[in-house]
Amino acid sequence: MFSCAVDDELVCSFGLGEEWRRWGTDPDLLQDELEGAGIILPGGEYLETSGDRYSRRIALSLGVVEKRFGLSLPRDQVLDGALPFAVISGRPSLDTLDF
Repeated sequence: MFSCAVDDELVCSFGLGEEWRRWGTDPDLLQDELEGAGIILPGGEYLETSGDRYSRRIALSLGVVEKRFGLSLPRDQVLDGALPFAVISGRPSLDTLDF
């Protein structure tokens, strides 16, 4: 799952592997990057995959997020575990969150 919020407002969100189904105040925030990676195809169609190719497709989506927001995701946790919760620019306040 990917979500981007700014000033307590959900800007863009989508499930990994379901990038064509986006919501928020600017659901097309990553449209150009998703098209550039070949995940969303010209005309709005999307890359359909299964098996090993599905894992590659998820990796492409994570790569789009990494590049756009300057993040680096830990390889071991991406492949074998849960990803950490990330907060950029202090929103929401880390003091109020339960991890």
